[in-house]
Amino acid sequence: MSSRKFASALALCACLAFPGMAVADDVATVRLVSLWNLNPNIDVPIGGSVIHGNECVVIFPRRCIFLITTDTNEVNTITSFWGWQKRDEIDMYVFNVPVSGTVPLYRYKNDRLRDHLFTTDQKEGRIAAAQWDYTAEGICCYVSATQQPNTTPLWRLFHPESGIHYYTISVEERDLLQFGKNYKLEGTEGYVWTSPATLPAQ
Repeated sequence: MSSRKFASALALCACLAFPGMAVADDVATVRLVSLWNLNPNIDVPIGGSVIHGNECVVIFPRRCIFLITTDTNEVNTITSFWGWQKRDEIDMYVFNVPVSGTVPLYRYKNDRLRDHLFTTDQKEGRIAAAQWDYTAEGICCYVSATQQPNTTPLWRLFHPESGIHYYTISVEERDLLQFGKNYKLEGTEGYVWTSPATLPAQ
């Protein structure tokens, strides 16, 4: 028996003996962290208000900028030194490597606007880079291309006055921003898991 066939046989035996056990080729999700900060480019007074993570987008929509990332080093750096704050705990999980049924979520940044654009459409990203001064920052993560069990849409909204994009999985928040805060709904950017998941590597 070849070494490859032997390894496959061992994996099959492990699955049969321990049905709930993940084999070596399985990949686990990682948390997608949502953060916010005050945009230094826009001078909208906030007085002495104490802003919480889920309030910034609602109370001061022209004053806030947003980011989503799976990079714990980035989260630690920007929260420690650059004034970013985590939003109230939101359960979003994605993959850091390709797995079956996922697509890349590309990340772009506009330094002038202090905006981050996330898109599964690489053509859209190239247009944003060519026409709107966005810079490609690589792949943020991998999201499900279609609705699967335990996934929910990642909604993308846009505030035309500030030029800032916002991302949420909350239908209530999406509707509040769209119908009450002058945000424009731009659709979904794939689907994220609402609890940790494990899938076979691609």
